[in-house]
Amino acid sequence: MSSKKGLEIVEHKIKALKAKREDILKMDPEDALNEIIDFKENIPLVHSFPEQSLYMLMNEAGHEDFLPILAMASKKQWEYIIDLEIWNRDEIDIKQASYWLGLMDMADPVRLANWLLEEQSDFLSYFLRNKIDVVIREHDEDPSIIPDDFITFDDVIYFKVLDDQPGEKPFMETKSLIYDLLSRIADKSYPMYQTIIFISAGVINAEHAENLYRERNSRLEGKGLLPLDEAIEIYAPFIKSGLKNRYKDVLKSESESSAIDDKGNIDSSFLMNVFSMDNYFADTETFSSEFISLCNRIIVADKKGVKTRGDLEHIAKRVSGTLRAGAQIIAGLTDKDTDDVLIWNIFSKYSLIDVFKAGNTKIKDVREKVLKWQRSSWLVKNSLQISFLGEKWFGIAGGMLVWPPVYFNNYKKGSQIYRPFNSLDEIMETESEIDSMAALDDLFALMGIKNINIKEFSLGWENFILTLWARDWLHMKDDVLEPVSLENFRKFFDWLWIKEDGVRFIGRDKKQDFLNWLVRTAEIEPDLLIGKLGNVFDDLFELLENEYRHVETKSLDAKYINFFLVKEDQI
Repeated sequence: MSSKKGLEIVEHKIKALKAKREDILKMDPEDALNEIIDFKENIPLVHSFPEQSLYMLMNEAGHEDFLPILAMASKKQWEYIIDLEIWNRDEIDIKQASYWLGLMDMADPVRLANWLLEEQSDFLSYFLRNKIDVVIREHDEDPSIIPDDFITFDDVIYFKVLDDQPGEKPFMETKSLIYDLLSRIADKSYPMYQTIIFISAGVINAEHAENLYRERNSRLEGKGLLPLDEAIEIYAPFIKSGLKNRYKDVLKSESESSAIDDKGNIDSSFLMNVFSMDNYFADTETFSSEFISLCNRIIVADKKGVKTRGDLEHIAKRVSGTLRAGAQIIAGLTDKDTDDVLIWNIFSKYSLIDVFKAGNTKIKDVREKVLKWQRSSWLVKNSLQISFLGEKWFGIAGGMLVWPPVYFNNYKKGSQIYRPFNSLDEIMETESEIDSMAALDDLFALMGIKNINIKEFSLGWENFILTLWARDWLHMKDDVLEPVSLENFRKFFDWLWIKEDGVRFIGRDKKQDFLNWLVRTAEIEPDLLIGKLGNVFDDLFELLENEYRHVETKSLDAKYINFFLVKEDQI
């Protein structure tokens, strides 16, 4: 067989495995596992999976159900799982290490022992240092002096497995795991068994962990996952004068597949579906590598990890939406202008890292407004819950207080109450609502309310301000918040409405009375008040009309009045 013919056969098999793999990744996890196990060449198929793809499939399918596939996985795939799962910042989590070694021991105990001995001896030494105590019996010592809970294979080296920490639930009993590992190593090579025991006894945790961490970071960096101190630079503020031409920084990949499968370590079939959600990513051959690199930076910087394809899709959507917003900002587009041609030109001209920073900086600026308001708000000073703001503002503020900030979708599009920002329009909409919320809070601070005497009522900003207005109209103290009686409220309610052509509504003069009262009470300029809160109050009166225009004064029942604080008349 000629070398050319042999190469063609290899290429054909690689393409066939890739096609099969991409079909499998479209299946439900249970079906995907069955398809892999039943496939004739299942081991080459498993080895063809990028490490990240196999890792996500494992988490979606469930670790125990994944054991048959884990037994087929390559050493590189095992190493990737260990690299992601056992580290807590720059320290090894021994509990997690026990769990994952136990899982691999269940999958293939012989290969695990060989792998740890031959390729992971430093990690094995560190693990044993933290899980066993060792006693060496001198040749003239009586074995009976060694405590009964120590184990030996040779009457020379004795070891005891340390008890699991409280609350630790390893996949298999840690004592069984370590006994199994060490007995297999001793059977394979007694000198190596002695060496690994002696080395583990001399391990200095801090130094050993530092070396292991450096090696782990180097491996992950080769897969596009930068060290944290480098990845977090993605959150540096955007400086327009620092914009860079994308082609100075981006290495073009030879093909779409290599950019995604190798460098990005994510299957093309999945991310192509993500790219297609925004048509400006149609040219995937040019931008896929840079986009995936950006996603990887975010994954590391956020320190949350990506365990499933759903996690990855969330990251990709967030990056995509922030890029769109950043492109709109750089192009000088208005918040509602989504000219795809101009946006595409920005992606073509500048590094996606800089475009992302532009969008993310705007989101962070809005978040800082919320944090600043929270620190000094009238609401907090008066020990009121944030639910006082109402469902909409409560949801918007809540979305901005988490990290990374999210858009309060409130089920408007799709089934999610929160989701990543998708455009500059959504960022500006959120900022506008935050500005209104803060302006209302400032107004309440200026009103000088001395006492909030509410015990059996659910208090929100709407019934707070409307009750104070009603109290003023009724010539009651408006610097004290107390419910009004139903009898008095009926007088106010009667005055509130105008009826023309059979339709009841709140007249302009009543709305002006409301504004005059606020101007007088808060000592604020009318134009400033209307400029900052005019739309908020228009919406409030619209809600009032929708709620009460069909309610007759005589039919009012205090139990069903939500926009005012009203108590039943005393009999």
